[in-house]
Amino acid sequence: MPHVKSLRDVRVTTLSGHVINVTAEHPTFVPAAALAEAQALGCVTCDQHGKIVLDDTPTKAALADEDEIPFLPPEDRTDEAKVKRVVTKAVIKCFKKNDRADFGNNGAPKAGVITRMVGFPVTGQQIADVVETLSADGN
Repeated sequence: MPHVKSLRDVRVTTLSGHVINVTAEHPTFVPAAALAEAQALGCVTCDQHGKIVLDDTPTKAALADEDEIPFLPPEDRTDEAKVKRVVTKAVIKCFKKNDRADFGNNGAPKAGVITRMVGFPVTGQQIADVVETLSADGN
């Protein structure tokens, strides 16, 4: 049984003949046939007590590309493990992209490229350590 509520008074009318007045901040029963129209007018689904019901639609974080490089806040940039994890993702993404201009003569991604990808300064040694670890793992 879908209920909805709104921040303002709303009148929901449908082509099937339903006319429902939704009073502001009060849960109101809405037939399933009128639910889409109510939501289009700004109503949100709730239970009969007015508690908002969240749907199971995946959020942006759940839909994020596995290759997406996470943002590392400045306070976490002193943690070597967190920095290495972010740099590793950037190096892997760089290898998957496989743009010749992104690589130096040593075959590793350029520090400037990885720095732009992660958003903080990265040294060539950090990149070399990650490439060595990836090579040892067979990636």
